[in-house]
Amino acid sequence: MRTNMSLLKGAQMRLYNSISKYILQTATFGDQRQELLAKNKLSQRDLWRFSISGDHAILLMEIDDINKSGFAKEMLRAFEYYKVHGMVLDLVFVNDVPGEEHDGLTHFIRNMANTEHLWASHEQVGQVFVIDGKNLSDDERILLRTVARVSFNCHERIEQQLQRLETANQHYQDKVEYPVLKPSAHLHIWSSLDFYNQYGGFDNVGHDYVVTNTNTPMPWINVIANPQFGCIVSSTMAGFTFAHNAQQFKLTGWSNDIVRDNASEMLLINKQQFVPATARHGQGFSSFDAQYDEFDVKARVFVSSERMEKYYQIKIENKTYDDLDLQLDMVYKLVLGTSEENTARYIYSEWDEATHSILARNVYHDLYRNTRVQLTAVTDGVDNAPYDYSLKYPNRKRLGMRVHVPAKGQRVLAFVIAVLDDMETAPGTFTLDAINKEYDAVIRYWDDKLSGLEVE
Repeated sequence: MRTNMSLLKGAQMRLYNSISKYILQTATFGDQRQELLAKNKLSQRDLWRFSISGDHAILLMEIDDINKSGFAKEMLRAFEYYKVHGMVLDLVFVNDVPGEEHDGLTHFIRNMANTEHLWASHEQVGQVFVIDGKNLSDDERILLRTVARVSFNCHERIEQQLQRLETANQHYQDKVEYPVLKPSAHLHIWSSLDFYNQYGGFDNVGHDYVVTNTNTPMPWINVIANPQFGCIVSSTMAGFTFAHNAQQFKLTGWSNDIVRDNASEMLLINKQQFVPATARHGQGFSSFDAQYDEFDVKARVFVSSERMEKYYQIKIENKTYDDLDLQLDMVYKLVLGTSEENTARYIYSEWDEATHSILARNVYHDLYRNTRVQLTAVTDGVDNAPYDYSLKYPNRKRLGMRVHVPAKGQRVLAFVIAVLDDMETAPGTFTLDAINKEYDAVIRYWDDKLSGLEVE
C-alpha cells in the first residue's frame, strides 16, 4: 500500500495530526483513564510474548466486525503518514472477529502491512502487530489499553472517539504557575558564622551551614537519607525525594538545571510559593525561615533514620493583633519512576478518607507497581479544618487545609511523604508528637554517627 500525501484529503490529515499530539505528548484521557489504571496488574515485560518491546509509542485498534475492516485501512494510512513525518511508533491490532472471518481480517491487515512501500528498509519506524483476541487474557487486554497512547475500536467513527478525548477533563500537565511569596526586607547581622562569605557560613561548631542569601550561584543542597530512602533539598527548599534507587524510583521530580532551582515539592501559603529568606543545612535536616508583614514562617525538613518517611514541619507565628486565616498547601510533582515524561500517564491516585491521605502508584513500573506513596497532612487538631486536595492532574497532586492563627499566636502542622512497599500495608497515621520524637531520634543518630569524625 502506498499512501501518497497528495491523495490524502484535508480531513484525513487533520485527523492524523489530532491523533499525533496524543502519541507525542503522552496525554491522558480523563476519569476513564484512572479507572483503567486501577485495573492494571502487568508491566512492560508482559508485552514481550507478543514480540512488542514496549519501547515505542503504541497506537491500538480493536476490531470485532469484518465489515469494519476499513478502520484497519485507515490506521495503516495514518501509520505511513506518521512514518513519512519521522514519527516512531508501533501499530497494534486486536482481532476479535468471530468465526471463519477471523483469519480473513488477519490476512487483510498483514497483506497491506507487508508491502514494500510501507516498509522502507532505510528507516526504523516501528512495526505492525496483529494479536488474536482469543489469545489475550483480560489482564493483557487491560495492559494494552493502559500502555497505548491512543486506543480506538470499530464501534463508532474515529473522529467521534477522538472528540471524547478532546473534551476529557484531564490533561497531561498542570500549567498553573504559582507566584513567589516575597518576604519582608530586613537586616540580619551574621557575625557569629565561621568562614562567612556573601552567601553563608558555618554555625553550631561546624555542625550546620547557614545560607544567609538563598540566591546562590547554583543550588546549594543537603543530602538527607537512610539506606532505602532520602531526598536532596536546596537552600530554597527545592529538590526531590527518592526511594530504593535515586535513579530508578524518584518519587518527585528532579531537574538537571544548575541555574534554575526548580521545586517539585512546593509549600504554598495563600496560593503563593514559600521561598525562604535563610536556610540551615544540618546533620540529617534542613530548616528554613522567612518573615512577612503579618506572620513569620519556619519550616524543617528531615527524613526518618529507619523508615521511608519524609517530614515537613511548619510553624506559623502571627505577629498581628488580629486573627489570621491562611490556606496552606503542599503541591507534589510526582514521578514514581525515572522521569515524568515516561511515568505521568501511568500514575493512579486516590483519596484515603480514613487517613486523610493521597495514595499514588505507578501501575506500569516493572519493579515498583505495587509500591504506593502516601501524601498526608498532620495538624494540631485545634479547629479540625477539612482537608482540601486535588487529584485532577496526572502527576501533580495538591493537599492542603485552612489554618486559623489567633492574634499573637502560632500554629504548627506537618506534611509527610511515606512509602508503602506493598498493597497490603495499611496507610499510616501520624501525630505531631510522634514526628517530634522522630526528629529527636534523627539528631541522636547523626550525632552518634558523626561524633567520631574530626577534620583538622
